[in-house]
Amino acid sequence: MAITFSIKTQEANKGKDGKYPVMIRMYHNSKSVYFKTIYRIPKSALTKSYEVKDPYILKECAELINQYEDAIKKQGNIISEWTAYKLKDFLLKKTTGEVVMLNFIDFAKKYAGQMKIKKTSFAGYRTMINHISEFQPDVIATEINHKFVSNFMDFLNERGVGQRGKSLYLTLFKSVYNAMKNEYNDEDMGIILIPNNPFKKVEMPKVPIPKKRNISAERVRELYNAKADGLAEFGRDVFMISFLLCGTNTIDLFYMEKPKDGRLSYNRSKTEGRRSDDAFISYKIEPELLQYLKKYKGEKRAFNFSERWKTPYSFNKYATQGLKFFVKDMIFKDYFLRRYRVFPYADKLDLPHGFSIYYARHSWATIARNKCGISKDDISLSLNHSTGRVVTDDYIEVDFSLIDRANESVIKYVLR
Repeated sequence: MAITFSIKTQEANKGKDGKYPVMIRMYHNSKSVYFKTIYRIPKSALTKSYEVKDPYILKECAELINQYEDAIKKQGNIISEWTAYKLKDFLLKKTTGEVVMLNFIDFAKKYAGQMKIKKTSFAGYRTMINHISEFQPDVIATEINHKFVSNFMDFLNERGVGQRGKSLYLTLFKSVYNAMKNEYNDEDMGIILIPNNPFKKVEMPKVPIPKKRNISAERVRELYNAKADGLAEFGRDVFMISFLLCGTNTIDLFYMEKPKDGRLSYNRSKTEGRRSDDAFISYKIEPELLQYLKKYKGEKRAFNFSERWKTPYSFNKYATQGLKFFVKDMIFKDYFLRRYRVFPYADKLDLPHGFSIYYARHSWATIARNKCGISKDDISLSLNHSTGRVVTDDYIEVDFSLIDRANESVIKYVLR
Protein backbone atom coordinates (compact mmCIF):
# COMPACT_ATOMS: atom_id res chain seq x y z
CA MET A 1 0.00 0.00 0.00
CA ALA A 2 1.36 3.43 -0.97
CA ILE A 3 2.42 5.92 1.69
CA THR A 4 0.53 9.19 1.31
CA PHE A 5 1.13 12.66 2.74
CA SER A 6 -1.23 15.62 3.07
CA ILE A 7 -1.17 19.05 4.70
CA LYS A 8 -3.79 19.38 7.41
CA THR A 9 -5.23 21.52 10.16
CA GLN A 10 -8.36 20.98 12.20
CA GLU A 11 -11.07 23.24 13.51
CA ALA A 12 -10.84 21.66 16.97
CA ASN A 13 -7.15 22.58 17.26
CA LYS A 14 -7.71 26.33 17.34
CA GLY A 15 -5.26 27.93 19.78
CA LYS A 16 -5.88 30.69 22.33
CA ASP A 17 -4.31 33.13 19.88
CA GLY A 18 -7.03 32.28 17.33
CA LYS A 19 -4.58 30.50 15.01
CA TYR A 20 -4.47 26.91 13.82
CA PRO A 21 -1.37 24.66 13.87
CA VAL A 22 -0.39 23.22 10.49
CA MET A 23 0.46 19.50 10.46
CA ILE A 24 1.57 16.97 7.87
CA ARG A 25 -0.54 13.84 7.85
CA MET A 26 1.05 10.55 6.82
CA TYR A 27 -1.08 7.49 6.06
CA HIS A 28 0.70 4.12 6.17
CA ASN A 29 -0.49 0.56 6.77
CA SER A 30 -4.06 1.67 7.59
CA LYS A 31 -2.91 4.17 10.21
CA SER A 32 -2.59 7.98 10.22
CA VAL A 33 0.14 9.83 12.12
CA TYR A 34 0.88 13.57 12.21
CA PHE A 35 4.08 15.61 12.02
CA LYS A 36 4.07 18.97 13.74
CA THR A 37 5.36 22.00 11.83
CA ILE A 38 6.45 25.46 13.02
CA TYR A 39 3.52 27.11 11.24
CA ARG A 40 0.35 28.56 12.79
CA ILE A 41 -2.11 30.35 10.56
CA PRO A 42 -5.28 32.45 11.01
CA LYS A 43 -8.68 31.33 9.78
CA SER A 44 -8.36 33.69 6.81
CA ALA A 45 -5.59 31.43 5.44
CA LEU A 46 -7.92 28.42 5.43
CA THR A 47 -10.74 27.32 3.17
CA LYS A 48 -14.25 26.71 4.51
CA SER A 49 -13.33 23.06 4.99
CA TYR A 50 -10.20 24.12 6.93
CA GLU A 51 -7.77 23.23 4.16
CA VAL A 52 -4.57 25.30 4.03
CA LYS A 53 -4.59 27.78 1.13
CA ASP A 54 -1.60 29.99 1.98
CA PRO A 55 0.89 29.51 -0.94
CA TYR A 56 4.01 30.01 1.20
CA ILE A 57 2.91 27.48 3.84
CA LEU A 58 1.95 24.99 1.13
CA LYS A 59 5.36 25.38 -0.51
CA GLU A 60 7.29 24.92 2.77
CA CYS A 61 5.28 21.88 3.76
CA ALA A 62 5.68 20.38 0.28
CA GLU A 63 9.47 20.63 0.72
CA LEU A 64 9.21 18.76 4.01
CA ILE A 65 7.11 16.07 2.34
CA ASN A 66 9.73 15.77 -0.42
CA GLN A 67 12.40 15.15 2.24
CA TYR A 68 10.27 12.44 3.81
CA GLU A 69 9.60 10.78 0.46
CA ASP A 70 13.31 10.84 -0.46
CA ALA A 71 14.22 9.20 2.85
CA ILE A 72 11.56 6.54 2.28
CA LYS A 73 12.79 5.73 -1.23
CA LYS A 74 16.33 5.14 0.05
CA GLN A 75 15.10 2.50 2.51
CA GLY A 76 13.40 0.32 -0.09
CA ASN A 77 10.66 -2.26 0.47
CA ILE A 78 11.56 -2.92 4.13
CA ILE A 79 9.42 0.08 5.10
CA SER A 80 6.26 -1.77 4.10
CA GLU A 81 6.77 -3.95 7.20
CA TRP A 82 7.02 -0.97 9.57
CA THR A 83 4.20 0.52 11.57
CA ALA A 84 3.23 4.13 10.90
CA TYR A 85 4.69 5.14 14.27
CA LYS A 86 8.04 3.49 13.57
CA LEU A 87 8.22 5.16 10.16
CA LYS A 88 7.41 8.54 11.69
CA ASP A 89 10.18 8.14 14.28
CA PHE A 90 12.62 7.16 11.56
CA LEU A 91 11.72 10.18 9.36
CA LEU A 92 12.02 12.64 12.23
CA LYS A 93 15.50 11.45 13.10
CA LYS A 94 16.60 11.12 9.46
CA THR A 95 15.43 14.51 8.25
CA THR A 96 15.77 16.77 11.30
CA GLY A 97 18.08 14.92 13.69
CA GLU A 98 15.34 15.27 16.28
CA VAL A 99 15.69 12.98 19.31
CA VAL A 100 12.70 10.66 19.26
CA MET A 101 10.88 10.68 22.61
CA LEU A 102 9.72 7.09 22.97
CA ASN A 103 7.72 6.64 26.17
CA PHE A 104 8.70 3.44 27.96
CA ILE A 105 5.63 3.31 30.23
CA ASP A 106 3.24 3.56 27.27
CA PHE A 107 5.06 0.77 25.46
CA ALA A 108 5.20 -1.37 28.62
CA LYS A 109 1.43 -1.09 29.14
CA LYS A 110 0.83 -2.16 25.54
CA TYR A 111 3.27 -5.06 25.96
CA ALA A 112 1.64 -6.14 29.24
CA GLY A 113 -1.73 -6.12 27.50
CA GLN A 114 -0.37 -8.60 24.97
CA MET A 115 0.82 -10.81 27.85
CA LYS A 116 -2.69 -10.72 29.31
CA ILE A 117 -4.11 -11.98 26.03
CA LYS A 118 -1.52 -14.77 26.05
CA LYS A 119 -2.60 -15.75 29.60
CA THR A 120 0.92 -15.28 31.00
CA SER A 121 2.18 -13.35 34.01
CA PHE A 122 0.22 -10.14 33.36
CA ALA A 123 0.01 -9.34 37.08
CA GLY A 124 3.81 -9.29 37.38
CA TYR A 125 4.14 -6.92 34.42
CA ARG A 126 1.45 -4.65 35.84
CA THR A 127 3.19 -4.45 39.23
CA MET A 128 6.56 -3.79 37.58
CA ILE A 129 5.05 -0.92 35.57
CA ASN A 130 3.47 0.54 38.72
CA HIS A 131 6.82 0.45 40.52
CA ILE A 132 8.61 2.21 37.66
CA SER A 133 5.81 4.79 37.36
CA GLU A 134 6.11 5.52 41.08
CA PHE A 135 9.90 5.78 40.78
CA GLN A 136 9.68 8.13 37.77
CA PRO A 137 6.24 8.95 36.33
CA ASP A 138 7.36 9.76 32.77
CA VAL A 139 10.18 7.56 31.44
CA ILE A 140 11.70 8.12 27.98
CA ALA A 141 13.48 5.05 26.58
CA THR A 142 16.76 6.90 25.97
CA GLU A 143 16.86 7.91 29.66
CA ILE A 144 17.12 4.28 30.74
CA ASN A 145 20.78 3.58 31.39
CA HIS A 146 22.85 1.69 33.97
CA LYS A 147 22.43 4.48 36.53
CA PHE A 148 18.66 4.52 36.03
CA VAL A 149 18.43 0.75 36.63
CA SER A 150 20.70 0.96 39.70
CA ASN A 151 18.63 3.78 41.18
CA PHE A 152 15.46 1.79 40.48
CA MET A 153 16.92 -1.16 42.40
CA ASP A 154 17.65 1.16 45.33
CA PHE A 155 14.05 2.38 45.12
CA LEU A 156 12.77 -1.21 45.35
CA ASN A 157 15.00 -1.75 48.40
CA GLU A 158 13.53 1.32 50.06
CA ARG A 159 10.03 -0.01 49.39
CA GLY A 160 10.91 -3.26 51.13
CA VAL A 161 10.64 -5.44 48.03
CA GLY A 162 12.26 -8.82 48.68
CA GLN A 163 14.94 -10.57 46.62
CA ARG A 164 12.46 -12.69 44.72
CA GLY A 165 10.34 -9.64 43.87
CA LYS A 166 13.35 -7.59 42.77
CA SER A 167 14.58 -10.43 40.58
CA LEU A 168 11.14 -10.77 38.98
CA TYR A 169 10.60 -7.04 38.33
CA LEU A 170 14.09 -6.51 36.90
CA THR A 171 13.68 -9.56 34.66
CA LEU A 172 10.36 -8.22 33.35
CA PHE A 173 11.81 -4.69 33.06
CA LYS A 174 14.65 -6.09 30.94
CA SER A 175 12.23 -8.15 28.85
CA VAL A 176 10.05 -5.13 28.01
CA TYR A 177 13.07 -2.91 27.32
CA ASN A 178 14.56 -5.45 24.90
CA ALA A 179 11.17 -5.86 23.19
CA MET A 180 11.05 -2.08 22.76
CA LYS A 181 14.52 -2.09 21.20
CA ASN A 182 13.44 -4.82 18.80
CA GLU A 183 10.38 -2.77 17.89
CA TYR A 184 12.13 0.51 17.13
CA ASN A 185 15.72 -0.41 16.21
CA ASP A 186 16.71 -1.80 12.83
CA GLU A 187 20.45 -2.49 12.80
CA ASP A 188 20.41 -3.62 9.16
CA MET A 189 19.04 -0.22 8.13
CA GLY A 190 21.21 1.69 10.61
CA ILE A 191 18.17 2.84 12.62
CA ILE A 192 19.09 2.89 16.30
CA LEU A 193 16.46 4.90 18.17
CA ILE A 194 17.24 3.18 21.50
CA PRO A 195 21.03 2.79 21.74
CA ASN A 196 21.59 1.91 25.42
CA ASN A 197 22.24 -1.51 26.95
CA PRO A 198 21.46 -0.64 30.59
CA PHE A 199 21.31 -4.20 31.95
CA LYS A 200 24.71 -5.33 30.65
CA LYS A 201 26.54 -4.54 33.90
CA VAL A 202 23.61 -5.04 36.26
CA GLU A 203 23.97 -7.96 38.66
CA MET A 204 20.54 -9.51 39.03
CA PRO A 205 19.44 -10.10 42.64
CA LYS A 206 20.02 -13.65 43.81
CA VAL A 207 16.79 -15.46 44.50
CA PRO A 208 16.81 -17.33 47.83
CA ILE A 209 16.07 -21.04 47.82
CA PRO A 210 12.29 -21.24 48.12
CA LYS A 211 10.77 -22.43 51.37
CA LYS A 212 9.42 -25.94 51.07
CA ARG A 213 5.68 -25.72 50.50
CA ASN A 214 4.54 -29.27 50.86
CA ILE A 215 2.44 -31.32 53.25
CA SER A 216 2.74 -35.03 53.98
CA ALA A 217 0.74 -37.78 52.32
CA GLU A 218 -1.17 -38.20 55.60
CA ARG A 219 -2.23 -34.54 55.54
CA VAL A 220 -3.33 -34.77 51.90
CA ARG A 221 -5.39 -37.85 52.81
CA GLU A 222 -6.94 -36.06 55.80
CA LEU A 223 -7.81 -33.06 53.64
CA TYR A 224 -9.37 -35.30 51.00
CA ASN A 225 -11.59 -36.98 53.59
CA ALA A 226 -12.30 -33.89 55.73
CA LYS A 227 -15.85 -32.65 56.21
CA ALA A 228 -16.50 -29.15 54.92
CA ASP A 229 -19.08 -26.97 53.22
CA GLY A 230 -19.33 -23.75 51.26
CA LEU A 231 -16.12 -21.92 50.48
CA ALA A 232 -14.01 -24.36 52.50
CA GLU A 233 -15.33 -27.30 50.51
CA PHE A 234 -14.59 -25.47 47.26
CA GLY A 235 -11.01 -24.63 48.29
CA ARG A 236 -10.35 -28.26 49.26
CA ASP A 237 -11.81 -29.49 45.96
CA VAL A 238 -9.58 -27.20 43.88
CA PHE A 239 -6.55 -28.36 45.89
CA MET A 240 -7.41 -32.00 45.20
CA ILE A 241 -8.05 -31.36 41.50
CA SER A 242 -4.61 -29.81 41.26
CA PHE A 243 -3.02 -32.67 43.21
CA LEU A 244 -4.73 -35.34 41.09
CA LEU A 245 -3.29 -33.62 38.00
CA CYS A 246 0.32 -33.64 39.23
CA GLY A 247 0.04 -30.19 40.82
CA THR A 248 -1.39 -28.36 37.82
CA ASN A 249 -1.51 -24.61 38.48
CA THR A 250 -4.87 -22.88 38.94
CA ILE A 251 -4.41 -20.70 35.83
CA ASP A 252 -4.25 -23.88 33.75
CA LEU A 253 -7.27 -25.40 35.54
CA PHE A 254 -9.10 -22.16 34.73
CA TYR A 255 -8.48 -22.46 30.97
CA MET A 256 -8.37 -26.28 30.66
CA GLU A 257 -10.16 -27.72 27.64
CA LYS A 258 -12.76 -30.47 27.90
CA PRO A 259 -11.58 -34.08 28.34
CA LYS A 260 -10.80 -36.09 25.24
CA ASP A 261 -10.20 -39.83 25.03
CA GLY A 262 -10.01 -40.11 28.82
CA ARG A 263 -7.33 -37.42 29.13
CA LEU A 264 -6.98 -33.77 30.09
CA SER A 265 -4.44 -31.85 28.02
CA TYR A 266 -3.25 -28.25 27.92
CA ASN A 267 -0.36 -25.92 27.18
CA ARG A 268 1.16 -24.61 30.40
CA SER A 269 0.47 -20.86 30.55
CA LYS A 270 3.72 -20.01 32.33
CA THR A 271 5.97 -21.33 29.53
CA GLU A 272 3.70 -21.56 26.49
CA GLY A 273 5.35 -19.83 23.55
CA ARG A 274 8.82 -20.09 25.09
CA ARG A 275 9.34 -23.77 24.31
CA SER A 276 9.38 -25.64 21.03
CA ASP A 277 6.62 -27.96 22.30
CA ASP A 278 4.50 -24.99 23.49
CA ALA A 279 4.64 -26.56 26.98
CA PHE A 280 2.05 -29.20 26.02
CA ILE A 281 1.14 -31.81 28.65
CA SER A 282 -1.47 -34.56 28.85
CA TYR A 283 -2.78 -36.45 31.90
CA LYS A 284 -4.84 -39.62 32.17
CA ILE A 285 -8.05 -39.03 34.13
CA GLU A 286 -7.79 -41.13 37.29
CA PRO A 287 -11.00 -42.42 38.99
CA GLU A 288 -10.63 -40.01 41.94
CA LEU A 289 -10.86 -37.06 39.54
CA LEU A 290 -14.18 -38.05 38.00
CA GLN A 291 -16.27 -36.71 40.89
CA TYR A 292 -14.75 -33.23 40.45
CA LEU A 293 -15.18 -33.23 36.69
CA LYS A 294 -18.88 -33.95 37.27
CA LYS A 295 -19.26 -31.52 40.18
CA TYR A 296 -17.62 -28.56 38.40
CA LYS A 297 -18.44 -29.43 34.79
CA GLY A 298 -18.12 -26.44 32.49
CA GLU A 299 -20.12 -25.52 29.42
CA LYS A 300 -17.14 -24.78 27.20
CA ARG A 301 -14.19 -25.99 29.30
CA ALA A 302 -13.40 -28.95 31.51
CA PHE A 303 -14.31 -27.00 34.66
CA ASN A 304 -16.74 -24.12 35.17
CA PHE A 305 -14.18 -21.88 36.89
CA SER A 306 -13.88 -19.50 33.91
CA GLU A 307 -17.68 -19.15 33.91
CA ARG A 308 -17.80 -18.20 37.60
CA TRP A 309 -14.79 -15.85 37.77
CA LYS A 310 -13.54 -13.24 35.35
CA THR A 311 -9.85 -13.97 35.83
CA PRO A 312 -7.72 -16.94 36.96
CA TYR A 313 -6.27 -14.71 39.67
CA SER A 314 -9.61 -14.06 41.37
CA PHE A 315 -10.40 -17.78 41.08
CA ASN A 316 -7.08 -18.71 42.71
CA LYS A 317 -7.58 -16.15 45.49
CA TYR A 318 -11.07 -17.43 46.27
CA ALA A 319 -9.96 -21.09 46.37
CA THR A 320 -6.97 -20.28 48.59
CA GLN A 321 -9.24 -18.40 51.00
CA GLY A 322 -11.33 -21.56 51.28
CA LEU A 323 -8.31 -23.59 52.36
CA LYS A 324 -7.66 -21.23 55.29
CA PHE A 325 -10.68 -22.60 57.14
CA PHE A 326 -8.98 -26.00 57.52
CA VAL A 327 -5.90 -24.56 59.25
CA LYS A 328 -5.86 -25.22 62.99
CA ASP A 329 -5.43 -22.09 65.15
CA MET A 330 -5.67 -19.86 62.08
CA ILE A 331 -5.98 -16.18 63.05
CA PHE A 332 -8.08 -14.35 60.50
CA LYS A 333 -7.58 -10.65 59.77
CA ASP A 334 -10.36 -8.21 60.61
CA TYR A 335 -11.42 -7.68 56.99
CA PHE A 336 -11.73 -11.45 56.62
CA LEU A 337 -13.90 -11.69 59.72
CA ARG A 338 -16.15 -8.89 58.48
CA ARG A 339 -16.60 -10.60 55.14
CA TYR A 340 -17.41 -14.01 56.60
CA ARG A 341 -19.58 -13.41 59.65
CA VAL A 342 -20.81 -16.99 59.35
CA PHE A 343 -17.78 -19.14 58.59
CA PRO A 344 -18.15 -22.22 56.40
CA TYR A 345 -17.64 -25.46 58.29
CA ALA A 346 -14.33 -27.28 57.93
CA ASP A 347 -12.53 -29.93 59.97
CA LYS A 348 -9.44 -28.42 61.60
CA LEU A 349 -6.19 -29.99 60.41
CA ASP A 350 -2.54 -29.54 61.29
CA LEU A 351 -1.68 -27.42 58.27
CA PRO A 352 0.77 -24.48 57.89
CA HIS A 353 -0.67 -20.95 58.19
CA GLY A 354 0.55 -20.12 54.69
CA PHE A 355 -1.30 -23.09 53.21
CA SER A 356 -2.39 -22.47 49.61
CA ILE A 357 -3.35 -24.28 46.41
CA TYR A 358 0.32 -24.21 45.33
CA TYR A 359 1.13 -26.70 48.10
CA ALA A 360 -0.54 -29.35 45.92
CA ARG A 361 2.27 -29.07 43.37
CA HIS A 362 5.11 -29.26 45.91
CA SER A 363 3.38 -32.05 47.83
CA TRP A 364 2.84 -34.18 44.73
CA ALA A 365 6.50 -33.84 43.72
CA THR A 366 7.82 -34.56 47.22
CA ILE A 367 5.64 -37.66 47.69
CA ALA A 368 6.51 -38.88 44.19
CA ARG A 369 10.24 -38.72 44.91
CA ASN A 370 10.49 -39.64 48.61
CA LYS A 371 7.65 -42.14 48.98
CA CYS A 372 7.14 -43.61 45.52
CA GLY A 373 10.75 -43.60 44.29
CA ILE A 374 9.92 -41.86 41.02
CA SER A 375 12.94 -40.46 39.16
CA LYS A 376 13.57 -36.74 39.10
CA ASP A 377 13.36 -36.78 35.29
CA ASP A 378 9.88 -38.29 35.38
CA ILE A 379 8.82 -35.85 38.09
CA SER A 380 10.10 -32.96 35.96
CA LEU A 381 8.18 -34.34 32.99
CA SER A 382 5.02 -34.70 35.08
CA LEU A 383 5.31 -31.12 36.37
CA ASN A 384 5.77 -29.93 32.77
CA HIS A 385 9.16 -28.39 33.54
CA SER A 386 11.53 -27.62 30.68
CA THR A 387 14.57 -29.00 32.57
CA GLY A 388 16.10 -31.84 30.63
CA ARG A 389 13.68 -31.46 27.73
CA VAL A 390 15.16 -28.54 25.78
CA VAL A 391 17.54 -30.63 23.66
CA THR A 392 16.45 -34.23 24.14
CA ASP A 393 12.82 -33.67 23.15
CA ASP A 394 13.99 -32.63 19.69
CA TYR A 395 15.02 -36.28 19.24
CA ILE A 396 12.78 -38.26 21.60
CA GLU A 397 9.00 -38.38 21.35
CA VAL A 398 7.38 -37.62 24.71
CA ASP A 399 5.85 -40.72 26.31
CA PHE A 400 2.94 -39.55 28.44
CA SER A 401 2.51 -43.05 29.87
CA LEU A 402 5.53 -42.24 32.07
CA ILE A 403 3.46 -39.43 33.59
CA ASP A 404 0.44 -41.72 33.91
CA ARG A 405 2.42 -44.32 35.86
CA ALA A 406 3.99 -41.68 38.10
CA ASN A 407 0.64 -40.05 38.90
CA GLU A 408 -1.06 -43.38 39.51
CA SER A 409 1.70 -44.35 41.94
CA VAL A 410 1.30 -41.15 43.95
CA ILE A 411 -2.51 -41.36 44.05
CA LYS A 412 -2.35 -45.05 45.03
CA TYR A 413 0.08 -44.26 47.86
CA VAL A 414 -1.97 -41.34 49.20
CA LEU A 415 -5.62 -42.22 48.61
CA ARG A 416 -6.11 -45.89 47.80
